[in-house]
Amino acid sequence: MIAKIKIGRDFIGALQYNLDKVESEDRSKCAVILETNFSSLQIDDVKRELDYLTALNPRLKRTTFHTSLNFGKGEILSDEKMLAVAKEYMGGMGFNDNLYVIVRHRDTEHPHCHIVAHRTGLDGKTVSDSNSYLLNDNIVRGLEKKYGLQRVESIYSSKNRNVTKNEIEYMLRTGQPTAKMELEAGVSDALGQAKDIIDFVRRLEQQGIRAYFKQDSRGKPVGILLANRKGIIIPGSKLGKELSLTRILKYFSLSGHPKLVEFATRVNSRNSRFFQKSGTSDLDSERESIGSVRKKVEYALARNNSLEDFVRNLEGDEIHCLFNVAKTGRVTGLSLIYQGKMYKSSDIHRQLSVGKIFNKLNYEQARDSAAVSAANLRTRERFGNEIPRARTRKPLYSEKESGSHFQAGEIWDQKASAAGQFITRNLGQGPSVAGGDIKQSNEVEKPLSSLIDRVGAVITSGYHQDGLNTKRNNRRKNRPKL
Repeated sequence: MIAKIKIGRDFIGALQYNLDKVESEDRSKCAVILETNFSSLQIDDVKRELDYLTALNPRLKRTTFHTSLNFGKGEILSDEKMLAVAKEYMGGMGFNDNLYVIVRHRDTEHPHCHIVAHRTGLDGKTVSDSNSYLLNDNIVRGLEKKYGLQRVESIYSSKNRNVTKNEIEYMLRTGQPTAKMELEAGVSDALGQAKDIIDFVRRLEQQGIRAYFKQDSRGKPVGILLANRKGIIIPGSKLGKELSLTRILKYFSLSGHPKLVEFATRVNSRNSRFFQKSGTSDLDSERESIGSVRKKVEYALARNNSLEDFVRNLEGDEIHCLFNVAKTGRVTGLSLIYQGKMYKSSDIHRQLSVGKIFNKLNYEQARDSAAVSAANLRTRERFGNEIPRARTRKPLYSEKESGSHFQAGEIWDQKASAAGQFITRNLGQGPSVAGGDIKQSNEVEKPLSSLIDRVGAVITSGYHQDGLNTKRNNRRKNRPKL
């Protein structure tokens, strides 16, 4: 069973949604009111009773507790059993002396009911929503056991806590795992079976997964990117905490190993062609450009007190300004053109937004509008109207799996990329501890276990997407309003 909670402000809206289901023209999908303690469900009568509760607790704004109890597809529940489960659930959540209505819906393949309850009790006390999602999870697990319902592993106890609501919904809708879930399964299995980091990279290679180490200015690896055959690139830390580079190095006892720089460089040179096509290397280059632009802009701000001098100083450093000017004459943005590419000043650093730059230069619209127009004119004459925008915030993957993924890369030829080719003369046998060579293993385990088995540990098949409730969804600030 899955319980999906919504806490909102519009009690009448939530009630009307359920009453509309009861009055549906399609009698086969018509909802049924299982129980209510309102004297009447006529809207005017309900409003009068709600006014009484408002008078008891006028400061409460989020008055409405609206939840759906979703049972497994194929489960057969009588109205009496569903009502018993719903009332026991309400009691566990603290709704023992509150106005409520319980409605059974019949418009989905899985049986489910909706509970709409007012958080202010008849004694004037409010049912707390603190830790409501964790409490909800514990109650649902107990009801599953008591009533013999289909069980779902708790999202709080699942080892794969990085699975999101969108990913689970995609899997239920299509019957296929997302690219992120496939990568997570493949990388986790490779990590669990590998004897050392060289064996780990080899096992990734055998599955068609490429690794790319993000390196700092000294070559030290500071992160890892992983890509599947279709060219979808996801950072290891986004797949799960245990798959971040820090955790991987700790797992193999390689933190601070002197050979890591050389090892990362060799692996990157091996996969650089693919990652260049995917834009990773270009993005790294543009990040270096951002650092250079930031230093020059901050230096120009420190040296100049007027907008015109500031712009001229930047042009001397081959940085050209393009101001975004509204019809009213107000400047709403600033772009900086460097090495033929355009960067928004606020993307370079939040302290370099046009508003903060203007504050430091004591900008006045009437006085400095001529300097803005002149700067724009010089920039347009030099670069024209088609200036490519730099990719300062390129997304690496889409967890919604909407079909609009990045262009797929070429198919990786496993035969041409035989295991172990990247290993160099300095990466031979040795103890897997700091100070020694990085250990290499020639053992190869069986292919990774079934992905569906891994996904099944998170959610039981047969549940409709309408009844999902995950930890990530609990934290969302933009929960749907009732």
